[in-house]
Amino acid sequence: MTKERVAALAATLQIGLHSPGVCPACISFVAMEIDHGNERRVAGQITSFAPLLWGEGLGDLVRGELERLVRGGDEDARVGLAELVMRRERSPIFRAVVRRLAAKLAEGVRRSRTASLN
Repeated sequence: MTKERVAALAATLQIGLHSPGVCPACISFVAMEIDHGNERRVAGQITSFAPLLWGEGLGDLVRGELERLVRGGDEDARVGLAELVMRRERSPIFRAVVRRLAAKLAEGVRRSRTASLN
């Protein structure tokens, strides 16, 4: 599955910053690198924090969401679930979820910062 399709699949999962298993402090380290725009460092932070987020239970949440989509016949979700089961926190879908959450956090911080200047 392409990166674009994995990212699109991650966007369909009903997982937000306040979902169980999401550690905002962990996500913030990835978000800071997203703000700086260095993709290599973003990937490095995801690699560093993915095991912690997995241990917090985010993996179970991602798995449950993928299983829900698989029951609905989503082929990309089936592929994503198979990779999640096999590769756990190193799977493309798990990494894409972490990236999406971090991007959402980074955007919220930017909006708050901009609003505070007005």
